[in-house]
Amino acid sequence: MNIVKLLDIAKQKQVDPCQFTQETSSSFSCSLFKGKLDSYKISSTTNISVKGIYNGKVGTAFSTIDDNSNIDYLIDTVIETATLNEKSDNAFLFEGSKKYKKIKTFNKELSNISKKEKIALLTKLEKAIYESDDRISNLNLTYAERGAVNKFYNTYGLKLNDTSNYYYIFVEGTAKNKDSDNVVSGYHIFIDNDFSKFNFDEFVKTFKDNIVSKLNVGTIKTGKYKVLMKPDASASLIQALVSHLSVEEVVKGSSLLANKLNTQALSKKLTISEKPLLNTYSGISFDNEGVATYNKLLIKKGVPLLYLNNLEYAKKLNTEPTGNGYGEGSKVGIDFTNLFVKPGSYNFDDVLKGIKKGVYITGVSGLHAGLNAKSGDFNLQAEGFNIENGKITTALNLVVLSGNLFDMFNNILKVCNDSKDLEQINLPSILFKKLNVSCQ
Repeated sequence: MNIVKLLDIAKQKQVDPCQFTQETSSSFSCSLFKGKLDSYKISSTTNISVKGIYNGKVGTAFSTIDDNSNIDYLIDTVIETATLNEKSDNAFLFEGSKKYKKIKTFNKELSNISKKEKIALLTKLEKAIYESDDRISNLNLTYAERGAVNKFYNTYGLKLNDTSNYYYIFVEGTAKNKDSDNVVSGYHIFIDNDFSKFNFDEFVKTFKDNIVSKLNVGTIKTGKYKVLMKPDASASLIQALVSHLSVEEVVKGSSLLANKLNTQALSKKLTISEKPLLNTYSGISFDNEGVATYNKLLIKKGVPLLYLNNLEYAKKLNTEPTGNGYGEGSKVGIDFTNLFVKPGSYNFDDVLKGIKKGVYITGVSGLHAGLNAKSGDFNLQAEGFNIENGKITTALNLVVLSGNLFDMFNNILKVCNDSKDLEQINLPSILFKKLNVSCQ
C-alpha cells in the first residue's frame, strides 16, 4: 500500500491529522512426534490500522488487505467511526518523539538456514534426548520461526520502520520409572534470533535433568517455609508486581504501589529496570503509539521511581509519555518489555547450603485465576522440590503456594548471581523468607 497516497487522500477528505500503522508477519513451524513430521505450517499476515481526526473527533479503521484499492475504504471508515464517536474532548494524535534510537532486532542469517536443516535438527534432538535416559518417552518437538515488519507513519512527517525476527525450539514429554506407575511431564524451550547461540548438548541435558528429577517423589507438611525460587517461577510474579507501576492502575485505585514513589515500599534487595533498547529479538525502539522507548530504572533498592504511562494518561496528567503504550485496536493499554532484575552477590549453591528445611519452587501457574490484582493475595499451583539440609531432594506433587505479592517482595532474604534470560525478562534465583506451602 502506498502510505504517502493514503495520508494525502486522508487530508483531502479532511481527516487531519492521520496516522497509519502496519504489521506484516511471516511464520514457519514444524513439529516432530515419534520420528515423523507431525505438522508443517507456513503463513503470513498483515494488520493495518488507520487513525485520524475528523471534525474534532477520533475515528479508526482496520484491515488485513495491503492494497491501494483499500485506501478509500479505510479513510471512509475513519470518517464514519469519528462521526459516530460521542467523545470530542482532547482529540489528538502524537506528532513524534524528538529522537529514536536504532537497534538491531533482525538477524538475516536466520533466514539463510534452510527449513530442511531445521527439521534435521529436531530429528537429531529427539534421538539424543531418548538416548540420554531410557525413562523418557512421548517426546513432541517443535521448531517455530517468526519475522515481522512494523511501520508507523503520520501526516506530521513521522516515518518509523522496525524489522525483527526470532525462533524457538520447544520439547515436551513424559518420564516413568520402570517399577512405578508414576508418570511425570516436563518441557524446555529456547528462544533467540541467532541460530549459533543454540547449545545442542546443554538443551538435551537441561530437559533430561528437569524431567527425571521429578520421578523421585516426596511430600511436605503444610506450613510456612523458606522458599528458593528458580527464575522460571518468579518471572511471572515479578511481572505482576511491575504491572502495579501502571499509572492507569494507580488512577483506578487498584495499584499496590499507589502513592509509593520515592518511598521504601519493597525490599532493599530488589532493583528492577526496563530495557526495551536491546539489540536482540525482543528489543523495540518505539511503542504502538509511535513514542520512542528508552531504558529506565523502575525500582531501585525497593524504592519505586516512576509510573509507566501511555499517551492518554500522559496528556491527562500533563507529563511526558514513557513509551509504554501497547495494544491492538482502538484501546491502547500500558505494558512493559525486557525487565531486568539486578542480580545479587550470592552463589546459588551457597544459598542452598544455608537452608536446613525449605522448598525449591521451579514453576508456578494460574496467575489469572489465582492472583487477586487489587489485594495482591495469591493462591497458585506450583512445581517444586524439598530442600533438606542444604540439598534439593524429593519432588513435590500438587503444590499450592500462597501469600501476598506485596509482602513477598518485602521479605527477600537473598538474591543470587545466576541470572537467566527468559522471554522478555532477565532475573536470578531469589530466596524468600516465608511463604505458605501445601502439598498433597
